Amino acid sequence: MMVQLDAEIAFNGLTDEERLYAHYLSKSCWFGSIVCLFQTSPESPLIFTLFRRLFAEQSVEELKALAQSVAQFDDNEWRALLVYLSAFLSNMGNYRSFGDSKFIPDLSANKMDAFVRNSTAFRNNQKELEFIWTNVKQRMFSLEKNELSLAFAPEGTTTYFSKNCTKEDSEIVKNFMQTISLIRFPSQQNMDSYNCRVFKDNDKYEIRFASILSSEDLEE
Repeated sequence: MMVQLDAEIAFNGLTDEERLYAHYLSKSCWFGSIVCLFQTSPESPLIFTLFRRLFAEQSVEELKALAQSVAQFDDNEWRALLVYLSAFLSNMGNYRSFGDSKFIPDLSANKMDAFVRNSTAFRNNQKELEFIWTNVKQRMFSLEKNELSLAFAPEGTTTYFSKNCTKEDSEIVKNFMQTISLIRFPSQQNMDSYNCRVFKDNDKYEIRFASILSSEDLEE
């Protein structure tokens, strides 16, 4: 079930300092959730963006009417879509956070295609939504053996490491980061590679830590 959390009364009861803390904690959670998407699967950020755009342009009731009239969803298929979205958001990706197994929508890809293409968001932003949907629809429904669970290639899929990385590479990076952590921060807990992504280029490793753009960054 998806519900809107009304925090106005609770927020108004906070001091100014507590409000600032709650505000910036909320922003951190939002940006952190985006990081989770990129660390789950290649398609997760696109799935999130796609449905965020769809539900931003039309209400749930409007999208349900669209699904049932144009895309020929029945009640069970509409419920299946909402269940998929709820599972996706609760796991912040299309793999279960406990078990690392993939889940897909319990409806046909053709009906989902009709639903997306006839949405207001698609009509208003056709070039962008066409790009997103074209690049995500196959993997959203795919149950190829190497996509069923999160693992190193070729057994599974991972975005923590580039495709040419192995379990041995992950141990090298982990040991390196823990050694650096002990040298620089001996009194603190070891730095773990869980919070980064690693890209291997021949015999070199590039370790990337998630970050966000600020108003001072040149890119903006």
